[in-house]
Amino acid sequence: MGKDLKGKELGKGISQRKDGRYQARFTDRFGKRRCVYGITLKEVKNALMSEVVDNYSKNNVVDSSMTLDQWYEKWMRVYKEPVLKPSTIRIYIRTYHCYIKPVLGRLPLSSITKLMVTDLLNGLGKRLHKSTVNNIRTVLCDLFSYAMDNDLCTKNPAKGIKIIGTDKRKIVTLSREDQRDFFFMAKGCFYYNLYVVAVNTGLRSGELRALTLDDIDFENNTINVTKTLTYFRKSSKDDFLGYKISIPKTKSSIRTVPMNSICRKAIEDQVQQLNTLPPIDYDSDVLGKLLFVTRNNRPLMDEVLGSSIRTVRNNVNKIRASQNQPLMPKFSAHTFRHTFATRCFEAGIPPKTVQSYLGHTNIQMTMDIYTEVLSDKKMSDIKLLESTMNDINTCRAFQKIS
Repeated sequence: MGKDLKGKELGKGISQRKDGRYQARFTDRFGKRRCVYGITLKEVKNALMSEVVDNYSKNNVVDSSMTLDQWYEKWMRVYKEPVLKPSTIRIYIRTYHCYIKPVLGRLPLSSITKLMVTDLLNGLGKRLHKSTVNNIRTVLCDLFSYAMDNDLCTKNPAKGIKIIGTDKRKIVTLSREDQRDFFFMAKGCFYYNLYVVAVNTGLRSGELRALTLDDIDFENNTINVTKTLTYFRKSSKDDFLGYKISIPKTKSSIRTVPMNSICRKAIEDQVQQLNTLPPIDYDSDVLGKLLFVTRNNRPLMDEVLGSSIRTVRNNVNKIRASQNQPLMPKFSAHTFRHTFATRCFEAGIPPKTVQSYLGHTNIQMTMDIYTEVLSDKKMSDIKLLESTMNDINTCRAFQKIS
């Protein structure tokens, strides 16, 4: 039983400090000793009652000082890194550090409200695609869900938020003219062979950069796609730095892609180019003997590939600008994949076959991504039908028997 400075008993756990303030102590549901303070006895009793009610109702948390940044580090280390593929971990890291950390990272986990999260997502929705904003919300939902399981917060402020953002992401493909001019300008470029293989196979950037000589079957004219190459940067002193080979996210991404003669020639030329490079400057026992590398015979980063594409595009646009022609739009290495699919549809290859080339999980994914391309194909096909109908109508009809 605590007492005040005059020796009067105040009640269990309540006492008066030498500075005149009152304090009350209790043990919470986590077994931790807690203290509340007040200027008056009534004030400290009310504070104690509030804390006891919260404790009984499980509205308190085990550590109210833990920030979102601190919890994110634990969440990644304990729940994500042991089970996720390196490429997925990279997406989580980028999502958090680019979009979440700058706004909410330093705030105590238990103080983050639904209003704060909604405001963050609404702001991002003004400049990002709807699916990107939804991915950010998904990361936040998972963060807070595990935090609730560990009694670090009592509610999930990322749940039930309506996502805003642009509904349609335009697929960037190279027109026939753009493709012609780009590859004409790229001849002699160090990464020319990679560009050719990319636009003739539809492989993703990570799949291309992970290809080894063992993946090429010259006898059957096929490429075995079984892995992807990912580069990790350090975000803290304990983070992994370097390249990792991992299997693709889905089983359908593990596939065999046929080579046409153009692709085969580019790969043969690339093999010859490898023989002119300095000695391998990476662990080939881990990564294999990579087919596409840098001039220094190191693994190729996606950013380096993107930079080389920009250089070629800029050179094309210099000529186009001097001739008052429309400029080639900005595009990434992934555009080669979209261009490959577009050329396939233009050539009349069935969507199901294109799906197998691209490694999509299902045909609906292929149809959804290339809706606009398929719509254009429908229009051209209906014109073929129109031509056939006209041919029939102009044929000489049978003569009526008299």
